[in-house]
Amino acid sequence: MKPPEQLVKYKKLNTVLFTLGAVIVYSLMTVFVFTILCTAAVWAVSIAGESMFSWIVPVIFIVSITVSFFIYNGILNIIFKRIEIDDYFDPIKLRFDLRLKLPWRRQNH
Repeated sequence: MKPPEQLVKYKKLNTVLFTLGAVIVYSLMTVFVFTILCTAAVWAVSIAGESMFSWIVPVIFIVSITVSFFIYNGILNIIFKRIEIDDYFDPIKLRFDLRLKLPWRRQNH
């Protein structure tokens, strides 16, 4: 099935908007998972004792990023199985020229 012509015409804009939306969704998902895990940690600390809380917050932070990453990848896999991404998005091309441009070096054009 062919995508609508309006969407094909703006592939670069679609790519930028999708990337911005994905960053926002991933950030919100990470905050949500962190909040849930912190709530569970506060409950666990109230049962186990206060000494545990100082080292559990960094662990919760790392776990929330990891869990959000796997959820996010699952969502993206579902989305990309349903649509043909080449029809709607342009690839992001980054060009880095890391070669030194010295005056005595021969430049290939």
